[in-house]
Formats: sequence, C-alpha cells, structure tokens
Amino acid sequence: MTIDETLQILSLLRASYPLFYSKFKKAELESIASLWAEMFEHDDFNITKYALKELIATHTGFPPDIAALKNKIKEIVSAATEEPTNEELWQKLKKAAGNGYYGAQKEFDNLPPVLQRYLGSPNALRELAMVEVDTLNTVVHGQFLKQIGIIKEREEYERNMPAELKMLISSAHKALPNKSGLMIEGR
Repeated sequence: MTIDETLQILSLLRASYPLFYSKFKKAELESIASLWAEMFEHDDFNITKYALKELIATHTGFPPDIAALKNKIKEIVSAATEEPTNEELWQKLKKAAGNGYYGAQKEFDNLPPVLQRYLGSPNALRELAMVEVDTLNTVVHGQFLKQIGIIKEREEYERNMPAELKMLISSAHKALPNKSGLMIEGR
C-alpha cells in the first residue's frame, strides 16, 4: 500500500474509534502512519480495507492493531485461495500413508510441499504406513496438528523475508564459532 492508501485505512480506524485516536498529537499520528505504511507496503489496499472492515464489525474495545489486521488478511487470502486447512492436510497425509508402505516415493512426490517438509523423506511416509490405525488417528494426528502449524508459519516467514535480510543472515551464519571456538562453515 502507498502512504495515501495507508492514510485511508487509518482514517477508517479513526472514524470507528474516535475516542482512542483523539488523544494523539499530529506528530504521533504521522509516526503511526509511517509505521503502518511500512508494515503494509506489500499488502493489497482493497484486501486490507476489507479485512479492516471485518475486524471493525467484530472487534470490541481498542482498535485492531497491526498484528490483528495482518492475521485477518492472511485468513481472507487463505480462504480465497482455498489453501488447505491443517485438517485437510492431515487427510491427505493419512491417505498417502495408506499406500505408503509399497508406494512411498510416489505418494511422497504427490504430496504438497508443506507435507513433504513435514515428513522429510519418503521413508517417514513408509514408517507412518506401519503405525497402528488407532495410534495414527490419535497420537500421530495430535503431533501433526501441532507441527504443521509451525511449519506453515515458518514457510510463510521465509517467503516474506526480504532478500537483503536473507543474505545478511546467510553471511553472518557462516561465520559462527562452535563451542570450542573454531569457526564452522554453514552451522
């Protein structure tokens, strides 16, 4: 979004929560606008506006903050792009595990990248195929639901990380010393 679009978003907030924004001075409002413009610079204005209106309609108390709006945008985009839910991903994994003993490589190759990352290799799918059904549907299912959310968040974070920051981390990461004081490449 541009700064003008950000100002439109903030004017919606100000109109919806007039008491909250009445106590801010002009310099503070400019600082808020600058931060919001930076935080939403890669977001579509119309999607952001729609998400904000949804939040205003359901949010009580203080105005929604940047994190709440970002989460609502993510929720809207996920629904619109039909991104599979964690439970839908589980069903795909369970189906692949059903044929995973003899066809692990083929099943693994057909899984979405997030499930491939979760498993790590076709051998993990083969091992899942050997788990008892009751254990698969309870213990493994619970572990999956905890881990898949973390993996999805990490992938999204990696996708959204600026290239400059990736390069900075990569160059700094290569020169980290290990406990013995020796420099280790790539660790």
